[in-house]
Parts: sequence; C-alpha cells; structure tokens
Amino acid sequence: MIRSLTAAAVVTTLALGASVPVGEPPAVTGIYSDMHISPTTGDLGGLEIFLLSSNRGDWVLVQMAEGAASAPVLAAAAVRDSLVTFTLPASSALGGLGTFSGVVRGGRLHGAFQNGFEVDLPRGKSYWQ
Repeated sequence: MIRSLTAAAVVTTLALGASVPVGEPPAVTGIYSDMHISPTTGDLGGLEIFLLSSNRGDWVLVQMAEGAASAPVLAAAAVRDSLVTFTLPASSALGGLGTFSGVVRGGRLHGAFQNGFEVDLPRGKSYWQ
C-alpha cells in the first residue's frame, strides 16, 4: 500500500513538473536594491538596479548612494537567460564603475563591476516606493 502511494506521488510529481516548459529563462526583470538609510548616521547608502525590457531591447536604470543619491544612469543591457551585462557610460555619474557582469539566481542579482565593486542585491521594492 505504501509503495503504491509513493509510486503514485512520484508519477504525479513528474507529470506536474513536465508541464513547466523546459529551457525558459528565468524572469530577470525587476528591481534589485539594498538602498537604505543608515541607522547610525542617517545617510542614504546602497545600490539600486532596475532591470527592464522594451521593444528596443533590455535596459538598466542604476542609482548609487553614498551619503546622498547619485543621479540615476540609464544604460542598454544584454540579457541572456539569467546572465546580465551592461556598461555605464563613462561620462555618467557612475561611469567609474565600468561594465557589470552578473547573474540572477535565487531572487538576487550577483555580480561585479569592472572596477571590482561586487554586487549582491535582493529583488524587491525600490527604496523610493
């Protein structure tokens, strides 16, 4: 009896799992942010990356705060499955960061900028919401 129930559970699990399309990339668009007010100093700090898609490709809107918020920077992004890359314009407020390469995994954006600044941002609401 237990063996029959276990076999039925396995078959049901496999059947349900088979209904999910294989090879579809994870949804990576969204807001990734650790921007916050420091409880010690009252200063705004952190990074926010808004990854969005359009009929003209993928884009990021990036804002960093170190005491106060920088001007947000818009840049074209390359998204392939869960991999994300973009280069911030050198003339922008965040141009010194350079190119970002990362991956969306487990509801987080992990990666690093060309200058060595590492990113591990949770997906969620914007600080500004």
